[in-house]
Amino acid sequence: MSEVVLRVRNFEKYFGDKDLFDKANLLIHKGDKITLLGQNGVGKTSFIRCIDNDLDFSGEIELSPGVTISFMEQEKSFENIPKTFSHYLEDKKNVLLEKLSVYEIQFADPNLYEDVPKYEKLLEDFGKLQSRSESNIDELKIKEILGELGFEMEDYDKPIYSLSGGQKIKLRIAEVMSSNSDFIILDEPTNHLDFKSIDWLEEKIRNSKSTFLIISHDRTFVRYVSNKIVEVEDKVFEVYDCTYSNYVIRKQKRHEALKNKYTSVERERRRLKKSEDEKRKWAHLVGSKKMKAVADNIKRRSENLGEHANPEDFSDTFELNFLDSKHLGTNIFKAEDLKKSFGELEILKGINFTVERNDRVVLLGKNGCGKSTLLKMMADLDDDHTGSFKTGNNISIGYLDQEFKNMDPKQSVMDFLWEADQNLMEHHVISYLIKFGFDFSRINDKIEKLSGGEKTRISLVKLLLNRYDVLLLDEPTNNLDIELIEALENALKKYVGTVVFVSHDRRFINNVAQKIFMIRSGKLEILDANQHRFG
Repeated sequence: MSEVVLRVRNFEKYFGDKDLFDKANLLIHKGDKITLLGQNGVGKTSFIRCIDNDLDFSGEIELSPGVTISFMEQEKSFENIPKTFSHYLEDKKNVLLEKLSVYEIQFADPNLYEDVPKYEKLLEDFGKLQSRSESNIDELKIKEILGELGFEMEDYDKPIYSLSGGQKIKLRIAEVMSSNSDFIILDEPTNHLDFKSIDWLEEKIRNSKSTFLIISHDRTFVRYVSNKIVEVEDKVFEVYDCTYSNYVIRKQKRHEALKNKYTSVERERRRLKKSEDEKRKWAHLVGSKKMKAVADNIKRRSENLGEHANPEDFSDTFELNFLDSKHLGTNIFKAEDLKKSFGELEILKGINFTVERNDRVVLLGKNGCGKSTLLKMMADLDDDHTGSFKTGNNISIGYLDQEFKNMDPKQSVMDFLWEADQNLMEHHVISYLIKFGFDFSRINDKIEKLSGGEKTRISLVKLLLNRYDVLLLDEPTNNLDIELIEALENALKKYVGTVVFVSHDRRFINNVAQKIFMIRSGKLEILDANQHRFG
C-alpha cells in the first residue's frame, strides 16, 4: 500500500441546520487520481474547503508532513476581479505571507505551549499553510502552460473580469498545474473549456505523479482521468476502487443489495410487529404472563434487526419534462453571409445556415470562436452584425445564458421564476425546484446569493415552467450533478421543439445533438452528429 497523503477521521460538517457529514472517514494515497462525486448539496465543495481550513468542522483532516498542496477552487470572487492575473497572483502570495506571520506571532507566546491541544492544532494549521503553492508561483511556467492551452497571450494583461469564462478557467488551471504540487485539488476544472484544452488537462493528469482530488460531472473526463471514485452518500464517503465505468456498475449492484436488505428487514419487522400485537392482545384478554413474555421476546427480536439504509432516502432521482412547442412553421433561423466583428477582430466571416423545426444543434469550436455570440443572435440579444439573420414568425424563445446576465441579482428566486407565468401557484413552482435538487427553503433568497450551479438550476426551472418553441442553452450542464445531467438529456430528447446549445460535455453532446455547427477560423461547417461522436 502506498503512503497516505491525506487522512480524514470522524469528519463532521454542518451547513446551517443541515448535517452534511457524520463521522466520515477517508484515506487518500500517493498517486491516487480520485473523482469526488455526489448529488448537488451533499457537501463536496464544503469538504475541500475544509481541507483548506477555509471552513470550520469537527473531526480530523490530516495532511501528511512535507506534502505540498494546490487548490483550484470555484472562486466566485475571481469572476469579477478588476486586476490583471499577475496582480491577482501577487495578492494571493501576500495574503499567504500575512497569514503565516500571524501564526509566527502566536508561536512567540510562551503561554501557548501550556495548552497542548491548542498548540497542536495551531501547528497543524501552520503546516497546511506552509504547504500551499502560492509561496512558489512561477509566472514563466504559468505562461508556458497557457500557451499549450491556446490562451491568447495578448489577453494576459487585461483585467480578469473582462475575460471569457474559458479564459478564466485556463488561468486557474495554469496556476495550479504549474505548481507541481504533491497533492492537487480541482473543483469543476472542465467548465467552459474547449475540447483541445480538456484533452491537454486529461493527458497531464494521467501522466502526472501527483495525487489528484477532482470534483467533476463531466462523465467522459472522469472516465479518462480517474482510477478511483469517492462518492459522498448518506453523510459518509463511499469508496469505489475502480474506474468510472466499473463504478456505475458497482454502485447499481450496491444500491440493489441495500434496497433488498432494507425491504427484507422491514418485511420481517412488520411480521414481528403483527405477531407481537396479537400476543399482547391475547395476554391482555386472558391475563397470561407467559403470553406477555412471548410478546416481549418478539419485540426484542424486532429491535435486534437494527436500522438499514434505504437508498431511496439519500439518492434522488429526477424526471424532467419541457412543455412541447405548438409552432407549426418549418423555418426557425436562417443566416446568409452573416459577419460579426469585435473592433478589428472578425470572428464570423460570412457564414450561412438554416435551423429547422425540431432540429437538435450543438455549436462547437474553440474558446472565443463566437459560439455564445451566435447563440445571443438567435436569442435576439445581439443585432450588431452584417449580412442577413432571420427568425421565423411568432416563435417563442427560451434562453439560458452561461454568464447569467439576464438575471437581476437583486431579484428573489421566486420573483424570477414567476416571470415565466404570473398565474403559477407557489406550490407548483416549489415542486419544480425540488425536481431540480434546489433547496425550496431558499425561494426568497436574492439571486446574488446563489452559486453558479444554483443559478443554472433555477434558469432551467424557468424554462420548464414556460412553453417555448426554441430552447437556446449556453453550457447547460455546468455545475449540475450527473443525475441531473442525465435527466436533462432525457427531457431534451423527449421535447417537441427546437434545441440549439453550446456544450463541452462530450457525452451530453453525443446523447442530444443531431447536427453539429462547427466554427473554425470564422467559418461554419455543418456536420452530422451521428457520424461524429466524441469521447
